[in-house]
Amino acid sequence: MDRPLLTLEGVSKRYSRNHRLNLRYGLQDIAAEAAGRNPERRLRTSEFWALQDVSLEVCAGEVLGVIGHNGAGKSTLINLAARVQRPTLGRLVYHTDRVIALDAHGGLSGAQTGRENIVSKLAMHGVPPHEIREAIPELIAYSGLGEFIDAPTGTYSQGMRLRLAFSIYTRLKPDLFLVDEAIGGGDLRFRGKFQRFLREYVDEGGSILLASHDLYLVQMLCRRCILLDGGRVVEAGPPETVVSRYEEMMGAQDLDLAAAKKADRKRKAHQASDRGPEASGLEITATEMVGEEGPELIPGEPALIRVHCRAAEAIPKVNWGFELACPEHFPLTSALCPPEYAVELRIGDNVLEARIDRLPLMPGEYDLHCAVLHVPSGAPLAMRGYQTAPDSFTVDAPEEAGMNILRHRQGVFYLPVDFGEPR
Repeated sequence: MDRPLLTLEGVSKRYSRNHRLNLRYGLQDIAAEAAGRNPERRLRTSEFWALQDVSLEVCAGEVLGVIGHNGAGKSTLINLAARVQRPTLGRLVYHTDRVIALDAHGGLSGAQTGRENIVSKLAMHGVPPHEIREAIPELIAYSGLGEFIDAPTGTYSQGMRLRLAFSIYTRLKPDLFLVDEAIGGGDLRFRGKFQRFLREYVDEGGSILLASHDLYLVQMLCRRCILLDGGRVVEAGPPETVVSRYEEMMGAQDLDLAAAKKADRKRKAHQASDRGPEASGLEITATEMVGEEGPELIPGEPALIRVHCRAAEAIPKVNWGFELACPEHFPLTSALCPPEYAVELRIGDNVLEARIDRLPLMPGEYDLHCAVLHVPSGAPLAMRGYQTAPDSFTVDAPEEAGMNILRHRQGVFYLPVDFGEPR
């Protein structure tokens, strides 16, 4: 690993949820520091830790990714690294002065015009006046702002501010770039241009501390990544491992939400029966969806659906079907056994089974709805999952970068494709 550019040693940052107390506590902390006293480690009324005991190092030529849900502490970390704020505890050690932060606002002065921002930003970073004059036409063209360049940037949209800031920063090429979800506010052309710039910057030996929700960008640029949760580092390592852990955390939260919704549906059903006509004497006792080689379900792998049912009498000719659903869509898809494959149910317990050659679902939580039908009339003899809460199954994700990218796109269906050999 090359020389370090930025080191964080046990860094913590606390805030107060009450803005008046926040101001008072800030003044108290400044007074304590001026008197040579160490900051208190306890939380005062209405305070919380935005970051807790974070230690990390960004080295020359490295891109370090920082991921986590909203409120995990990513922006606080970037603000501390950019010296916008000071840590409550711990310290930051800078091994270079050539550090630039690009946030969602671009760091521009709203009172200045776009042209004036170009001049002041470049001058602030030590660019000689003659180079600034030469750079202005190039940067205006690069930003695509045209006649808006002489309007105050306070009148710009967020995307326009980002385009201008991005154009300015491409001229500076610092040792360390601090990026806080900046590209999220731009249009597709801007994001593509910014991503190309970052790749070229890294290829030339630049370093980035990147906080982003764009998991594709993180995996594309980073060789190392950290996951923040509640202000703490809960995972660190290769991006594919850390992103998988993040997806698991988010999936667990989604499962909790889905379970709550399912319980609510079950209560609203008022214990309505899923059984078909009493005269049929047929009851579906359980349904399940499992992998062919074991209980784990994997996208693109074989899967089995089983319906367990109990018949009070022999039923000579039935077929059955199922529907798959998720919290946002019902049904996702349906399948029905053809009449020529009708089966006879014997008295007692029976098992109906169907095989899916390649499971076309992305990782996540799904519902299974099943029905057994009378072949001549098509009338349902027994149902499960329509009037009451359905049975659920989980599609798991293999720990690999490609699946992480697909999951980030938030699709539902996994398309089993044979791409063939390259020509």
